[in-house]
Amino acid sequence: MAVRRRGGGARKGAGRKSTKRLDHDTFVKTLAKEGPPPVLVLAGEDAYLREDVIARLRAAGGDRVSITEHDGSDTHLAIATVLDEARTAPFLEPRRLVILRRAERHLQSADDAAALAGYIEKPAPWSCLCVVVGTLDERRSFAKAAIKAKVVVDASCPDAASAESWVAKTLDREHGKTLARDAARMLVDLTGPDLGRLAPAVAKLSLLAADRDTVGAEDVRALVGRERGEKPWELADGIVDGDLRKALRAMTTMLRDGLENPDGSRETNPTAIVLRLLPMIYRGVGESIRARIVMDAKRRGRSAPSAEAAIGKLAPWQRDRAMKRARGRSFSELAGAYDALLTAEWRLKGGDPATPPEVLFDLCVAACPPATRSSRTASGSASWPVSSIASPRQRRRP
Repeated sequence: MAVRRRGGGARKGAGRKSTKRLDHDTFVKTLAKEGPPPVLVLAGEDAYLREDVIARLRAAGGDRVSITEHDGSDTHLAIATVLDEARTAPFLEPRRLVILRRAERHLQSADDAAALAGYIEKPAPWSCLCVVVGTLDERRSFAKAAIKAKVVVDASCPDAASAESWVAKTLDREHGKTLARDAARMLVDLTGPDLGRLAPAVAKLSLLAADRDTVGAEDVRALVGRERGEKPWELADGIVDGDLRKALRAMTTMLRDGLENPDGSRETNPTAIVLRLLPMIYRGVGESIRARIVMDAKRRGRSAPSAEAAIGKLAPWQRDRAMKRARGRSFSELAGAYDALLTAEWRLKGGDPATPPEVLFDLCVAACPPATRSSRTASGSASWPVSSIASPRQRRRP
């Protein structure tokens, strides 16, 4: 029997994958209501989602389940061995869980894929066969059979919007608390859309909120500020505000000490650090540009529907911050900052041999207008601690 799901999938327009696969939240609810399904195909590269699904399957069987794991990359493993085990009734336990990890080799074999597809159509009622694969080719017969049976759980790495939704749903389901929208966005901005980092942060936020039912942006700031000596948003704030001194100080600290993750590990790779910071800077500059467009349009007695709609979707504190920043910088300055961001991203992705610290240094310099730099750094700024990080030899742009 297949996992039953009313409604046929995600909302219209949510993307091709989401209409054919169960998301993590739907899987958790279905598992709690119906128990482990006879067959489950776990497709995606997100390690946290994969291990969480498998852990839930193990826990659902309790102490009375026979568990066997196979490595599909083992060339000596025959698919018949896996399927025979799934079809064999357990001796002492009422249920059997058979996990086939790294199943790509078997799915690329026409015979093995056909055998798995046949098992999906007629599975053993006492077993749960979990097939784990990084990428699922939906054109092949096995994938079509799994999708038709509604047994595919999507374990793809989430984007920022999906990560925000996951954080809110997890906090509600696991801890019974509501997460403010601006808090979810802030948490993902600061940690990235990595669920392995977000999961422990969600648990800590629940403890931080104590008896309160709602977790807000102030809780996220308290958590991240307490666990990190550096504050990633300070670099973004410095660039968006045109404060070169603040931006360079934050950049120096983060490149020297690395970024601490909520799970206690530390990110020290310069490229990873810079790529993690760029989305925050993009968002801040974009919000300020839209706010400036709205302000300039009102000054001329006109309207800017698109920019006004985008600004209206922001949380109140974000909207106030964007308007304040827009009043302090001209449209040309903000557009120049956005252009500097595009250049930095191009250089990081292979368009320039410069090192990540050099690219970030050049971004800070290019995003801050000369007038602002001279007025804010005229005194006491000649000894910025960046000389050991980036030299001025590469200041070129594409």
